[in-house]
Amino acid sequence: MKPLPPDQAKGSESPMNDRPADSRGTILLIDDEEIIRQLGRNILQKVGYEVITAEDGRSGIEVYRENRDKIDVTILDMSMPTMSGEETFEHLKSEFPDVRVLISTGHSMESGIGGLMDRGVYGLLQKPYRVGELTKKIEEVMNM
Repeated sequence: MKPLPPDQAKGSESPMNDRPADSRGTILLIDDEEIIRQLGRNILQKVGYEVITAEDGRSGIEVYRENRDKIDVTILDMSMPTMSGEETFEHLKSEFPDVRVLISTGHSMESGIGGLMDRGVYGLLQKPYRVGELTKKIEEVMNM
């Protein structure tokens, strides 16, 4: 992998260039587990998305700030150390009211996530990711 230019945000694992003409959009994937970031990036790139990743909420917020005009959907892990997915969402939503977020979780969908839908989360993704479900949810959010 090429080193990131100095102006790339810390935590971003994929440099942002101008979007290729055949790109379906740009996704920011925030997850503390490297294997999930790699899997998500691989799946999304294979179906035509540009992908930026961040390893935690703080770096995810910074990456979003620097790339907000390019990011179509943010996939946000619910359970992360230091700053939870819920805290990260609240920071993003307060600074960028139009942010489109899908919450990602490996836990039961009923474990306290329902309230986030009322506060502006666009949908929920269950881990491990399934290609069809992942792309369908992203397309739904992008078409809203």
